[in-house]
Amino acid sequence: HYNLKNDHNFYLNKDFVAGTVYYDSQLYENIRIKYDIYKDQLVKSFGNTNSLAITLISKKTDYFLIGDKRFVNIDNKYKYPKEVTGFFEEKYLGKNVCLYIKHFKTSKEIITETTVDTEFKEYSNYELLFESKFRLINTQKELLLIFPQLKSEIKDYYRKNKFQEENSPDQFKADLIKFIDNNLQSLTSKIQ
Repeated sequence: HYNLKNDHNFYLNKDFVAGTVYYDSQLYENIRIKYDIYKDQLVKSFGNTNSLAITLISKKTDYFLIGDKRFVNIDNKYKYPKEVTGFFEEKYLGKNVCLYIKHFKTSKEIITETTVDTEFKEYSNYELLFESKFRLINTQKELLLIFPQLKSEIKDYYRKNKFQEENSPDQFKADLIKFIDNNLQSLTSKIQ
């Protein structure tokens, strides 16, 4: 339990929200859940109370939906060994590439004379699934190393979409990966 100053360790909101969970081979719709992105755990409320809750067993949770966001358990979806683990937002599923976003928070303790408060800061890591391998793509440079054949197109895309990159980074990355996916398809059709 954390002593917090208007801060929390959950995705979007510290309150329970109506969501959908595929748990232990069963689909549960319209149940009250929240996603602890600090511990990477899904929490379900009992009844309509905010005070009574249980943490669901991650291994038994294949996916869950909060709003229009779908989070998948990467360990259950892709059984082969990989460096990434846990719940990821499934942002774009394409023919050649898929984009997953790892939402997480770090914590810092702030000590005053009388209390110890915990402050959380939220981050996102962008993981590209390409050729059955997860690759971190937080930067333009990381993308250019994976797709050198699209260097000018990717640089051009970044230049033209600076505003979206700064104001809506998740959507920017999804649109960029879709753009790359379409370019990869046109490249392979030219080769054949």
